[in-house]
Amino acid sequence: MEESLQELVELTKRYHDYLITLDEDTVNESKEGKWSINEEIIHLVLSISPIIRALKMPKFQIRLLFGTASRPVYSFSEVEKIYREELGQGAVAPKYYEPKKNKFNTSKELYDKWLNKTLELEKLLNKWDQNDLDKVLLPHPSLGKLTISELVHFTLIHSKSHLLKVKNPETF
Repeated sequence: MEESLQELVELTKRYHDYLITLDEDTVNESKEGKWSINEEIIHLVLSISPIIRALKMPKFQIRLLFGTASRPVYSFSEVEKIYREELGQGAVAPKYYEPKKNKFNTSKELYDKWLNKTLELEKLLNKWDQNDLDKVLLPHPSLGKLTISELVHFTLIHSKSHLLKVKNPETF
């Protein structure tokens, strides 16, 4: 899980630095009904926010609300396989994770928000021990309940899949 978290932070930092170099027309352009670059980033901010909200709750409350896993923790590749299978069966983002109107004055403000959310996630996760990360469950709208470690893997996989659409060749 630690490797996924570090990769997520580094990926976000690299993309943040890349995206701020793009002009406003480029980042707001939507082609063929697909999300613009800024809409992709808004979606990532919306997706990471519930995890952060949950991690701010007392641990005992999270356990009471969502439970603990009675199975071994899924590896990165297992989470990726589950996610790809769900996508293959037509899973799409629920409406509340779809990008809404960009409320930021500039794209840089949006990218800063995304970077800060990622760093906040890292800070909150660092307060947990690995055993709890591998046991405590949180809900995912398509994948069901996942451990916090599995959600970190998912967040990295999910972020990569959206950032691939941005197509900075030096990122991957």
